[in-house]
Amino acid sequence: DGSGGGDLSIGSPPLETAIAVPVTTKFYWETKLMDIKVGGRSLFAEIGWHDPNVHKAQVMFDTGTSVFTMPFDAYTTVHKMAGCDGKGGITYVLGDGREVHINNWFQQMGESCTPLVMDLDIRDQNLFILGQPFFDEHITTFDAGRNVIWISPKNK
Repeated sequence: DGSGGGDLSIGSPPLETAIAVPVTTKFYWETKLMDIKVGGRSLFAEIGWHDPNVHKAQVMFDTGTSVFTMPFDAYTTVHKMAGCDGKGGITYVLGDGREVHINNWFQQMGESCTPLVMDLDIRDQNLFILGQPFFDEHITTFDAGRNVIWISPKNK
């Protein structure tokens, strides 16, 4: 209804627009992450991650996280890559090559703005977390029976 509140739906995801993303870590809603693009530019290339089989990045879908999180090197680089206007948004390239795009990932503060990203280093893991900015723009269904996450853009 445009009020900005959340929704709870019981039943099937909107399959006509949904993609099914395989879960790689059961009960943590993680999947393989191949890259992140900021304004069309590869974040992983910027930090020297040229082989996804070496860096083995994972992305977790977490409804309880208010921002995006990422390892420190990625965090500092994404701040340098992002323009305050957020043009081009941010795109997460998942393990099967499909892309999930988020337009609104900045917080406006007077004349300036900042990306809704914080650093989170977890020892020996390249873990990224998709938090609230993702859920503001996408419908997700966590399907434990099939071990997949269904993702569909919200209707504007």
